[in-house]
Amino acid sequence: MCIRDSSISVPFNQYVVDHEDKEMELTIFNVATQQERKCTIVPRKWEGEGLLGFVINQEDYKIAHAKVVHIVDLLVNGPMYNAGLKPKTDYIIGTEHYIFGGFDDFSKFVGKNDKQPVNLFVYNSEEEKVRLVTLIPDKDWGGAGALGGDIAFGLFHALPIRKKKESGEKENVKVEEKTVVEEEKTDAQVNSESAEEIDSDILIKGNKETEAKAESN
Repeated sequence: MCIRDSSISVPFNQYVVDHEDKEMELTIFNVATQQERKCTIVPRKWEGEGLLGFVINQEDYKIAHAKVVHIVDLLVNGPMYNAGLKPKTDYIIGTEHYIFGGFDDFSKFVGKNDKQPVNLFVYNSEEEKVRLVTLIPDKDWGGAGALGGDIAFGLFHALPIRKKKESGEKENVKVEEKTVVEEEKTDAQVNSESAEEIDSDILIKGNKETEAKAESN
């Protein structure tokens, strides 16, 4: 989920504080459906942390769907197998406090929590739902790695676009996005040759990220 509001002129955290106990309308972009919807929320103190009840992480929404850990294969009786994770269709989104930035990031997290239970939010592309999974990494489980299976990162292992559409989401988001990009190029006086070079750099980076597929240690 990405939050977008072009009218906000202060840091988003400060914007939330300024709207404590007041209605705040936001545009929500769902990276799984590639659609957007309007959402009204009232920031307030509650029994948990913060004023919103969710974690905010600043990302480029165009590649946010690739910031996941794709479960590619499992070894029987390994930690991921015993946690109930499913190969091919499961994607680890993160924890309640953290989103993984890449393979090294996730590997450090696994190593730091060896033999410790960790709660992970996992999206399944078949059910198109998010569930909470408790995983216990264990480098001494009796097989390869601390997870017992293969994982992958990068644009080729990004969240697939959902088939179902959420209520209130717009169908014309991609058209609007294209219009915004064209306007930005006009204002910045960026020619088409420069744009092609930028796109090429993104694709090269994406290919390198895909090569990060490996067995977690």
